[in-house]
Amino acid sequence: METSHLRLKGMGCASCAATIEQAIQHVPGVVRSSVNFAMEQATVEYNSKQTNLQAIQQAVADAGYKAQAIQPTDTGDGEKAARESKQQELK
Repeated sequence: METSHLRLKGMGCASCAATIEQAIQHVPGVVRSSVNFAMEQATVEYNSKQTNLQAIQQAVADAGYKAQAIQPTDTGDGEKAARESKQQELK
């Protein structure tokens, strides 16, 4: 099993997050997925013998959104800045 984190673009509401989560769940080999609308991120656990990250990203694209893999080095200050920016947008 592998776990990947994706940065999502194009969501406008919680319904969009549900649409993305359903699209990811329909990819054969996906065991679990969770989409966080406020953080614009998804966490996906999948069987790497049945699918790959590109197939998951394509499912998101087919649903009308964009998904980019979050590299392990993308955490910390960059993630904090993205959270703060999103919070300012919501105010």
